[in-house]
Amino acid sequence: MAARKSAPKVEGMTLQQQTDLTKVRALSEVVPEIQRLRDEGMTVPQICAELDVTYHVVNQVITQSYKMSMDTVGVFERQERMRLGLISS
Repeated sequence: MAARKSAPKVEGMTLQQQTDLTKVRALSEVVPEIQRLRDEGMTVPQICAELDVTYHVVNQVITQSYKMSMDTVGVFERQERMRLGLISS
């Protein structure tokens, strides 16, 4: 079983950044960030770490593969609830 990530530190963060850590994001908010970071030359693992999103979601967004049978929105929503500790894995 994978180790659970510890909560991010909030020291030195703006109020907006702290609020973002406690709200469930919509995939429609994260997709433009994924695309922007990819355009800046970041790799998929770097984007995953930067946005706290799994490889599967980032890869699905970048490749836009219609052959994959993953429910990207559903997976992302579940991961967001897990990220905030609202549900257990």
